[in-house]
Amino acid sequence: MSFDLLQTVRSHFTGEYIAKVATQLAEPEAGIQKALAAGIPTILTGLLSKISAPGDATNIFGLVKDAAAHPAGNVTQGVSGNLIHKGEHLLQTFFGNRTEHVCNGLAEYAGIKKTSAHALLQTTAPLSLGEVGKYALDHRMSPLGFLAFLNNHKEEVLKAVPAGLNLPSLMGIGRLDNIGRKLSGIIASIGGGEHHEHPEMPAETSHRNLTWPALILLVLGLMIWWLLRGCGNTTNVQTPPRDTVITSQMETDAVKAVSDAQ
Repeated sequence: MSFDLLQTVRSHFTGEYIAKVATQLAEPEAGIQKALAAGIPTILTGLLSKISAPGDATNIFGLVKDAAAHPAGNVTQGVSGNLIHKGEHLLQTFFGNRTEHVCNGLAEYAGIKKTSAHALLQTTAPLSLGEVGKYALDHRMSPLGFLAFLNNHKEEVLKAVPAGLNLPSLMGIGRLDNIGRKLSGIIASIGGGEHHEHPEMPAETSHRNLTWPALILLVLGLMIWWLLRGCGNTTNVQTPPRDTVITSQMETDAVKAVSDAQ
């Protein structure tokens, strides 16, 4: 079964979370649930919108890795100060000076207060990115691999944004599918495919791949040295020193001379 990015993130926000946040913000649960259903794809669309070139992969990947490795809180807390602080930074990164427009539009769409919509997005942003980052880290993705991963799931995210929210207008962009086309173009420019998520090679495997060729070359070198050395031993016939030859000849002549004298 293929991985469903949007459903994985949504499943993180349970009914208990919705009830807790509704109580904290003094809002009806139905309003919080509607705002959350629209808020999650809004956050992920903001993430996609920040990718304009292959070089953006490192920054985007860094955001989700940080959210996973250094969580500001968890869903059991509902709305908390740490989540709001980190979430506001993410909202400003994604939407910039359009953040207030996005929050106000979500409030109008869900029928809740503007302050409640803002707090909900602030809380949802780091928790959602944390789930995405956890998946990326678990699968050892590289920055470009993560870019391909987002490209594979962009359609489900963009289609999940409710038409009634009018997010393109709130973000100050033409159409949501422009975000998808831009991302597809970036992937094509770096030679990636629609369905290729390039995981980063584990360090252990990389080292092993470097070590084996070196060992094979070392063994071959030793074998060649041994063969050459062996051949040298068979061809180098030891010649007695010249002095030894002369002495032996003299001894032979002397023996012969004594024999003749006798």
